[in-house]
Amino acid sequence: MVPIPIAPVIGAALQAPSAGFAASLVSMLGIGATVTGAEICLAESAFEVGAPCSGMKSIIGLLTLAALYAYLLDGSMYMKVTIFLSALPLAIMANVLRIVAILLIANAYGSEVAINFFHDFSSLLLFSIAAFGLLIVGRCFGSLRFKRIF
Repeated sequence: MVPIPIAPVIGAALQAPSAGFAASLVSMLGIGATVTGAEICLAESAFEVGAPCSGMKSIIGLLTLAALYAYLLDGSMYMKVTIFLSALPLAIMANVLRIVAILLIANAYGSEVAINFFHDFSSLLLFSIAAFGLLIVGRCFGSLRFKRIF
């Protein structure tokens, strides 16, 4: 991946809000969770939302996918800009849902299962869900027609 100079700054800024929002969602489900900065503490385990887990890679990847998708679609500039900009909240929501899922699995099966099993493949799973969200946003504009490129 090509380094983006501002990515570490944005990634660090996303850590604490992602942890806080995920802990709030878990608390709404009846699981006690406390947050200190980017650290989430459950009854029997604690997790830190580190820089790699801030969602920055998902944001960059989904924005890239959204740019390609918007370019290939035949439609208005308003539609293309909306699709592109929708990638940002979709990626952030997918990352928060990933953290929530890890916390739920840690609560039910233990932190070892959550980290060693689910953590490894959950980013691809939730990135796929976010990419599907892009398709839904595009579909909200009516029939999806692709440009003739060749």
